Amino acid sequence: MGIYTPNMLLYKPSIGAGGAEEKALFDAGLDQVDAAITALSSLSGLTLLIPGGGENTTIIDGDVWLTANANYVDGRWYRLDETKVAFGLELKGKNNIPGETMQGAVLWTAAANQGNPI
Repeated sequence: MGIYTPNMLLYKPSIGAGGAEEKALFDAGLDQVDAAITALSSLSGLTLLIPGGGENTTIIDGDVWLTANANYVDGRWYRLDETKVAFGLELKGKNNIPGETMQGAVLWTAAANQGNPI
């Protein structure tokens, strides 16, 4: 018999192992990993916008954004799912917080069912 990984997700068969029981244990681990990856796919609306370019990366006027259920396209914010609230965490390293004289972090929210663009 083999052993499980430290987080008990995958079964690691012994060298030369075989048979229906070993296969079932290994397949069960793969099914758990598959389920975990599928659950993470629900975070597809989570985007980290960082300097440096590349797909889904940008910097907006010198500030870094972490968003959930929002995307920045052609200078405007859009909800990915208009029926849900959109969030944006803006890390203002270049610009000041609106109405303030210093940089900082701003949490933006946009109510659901208000249409696009935000």
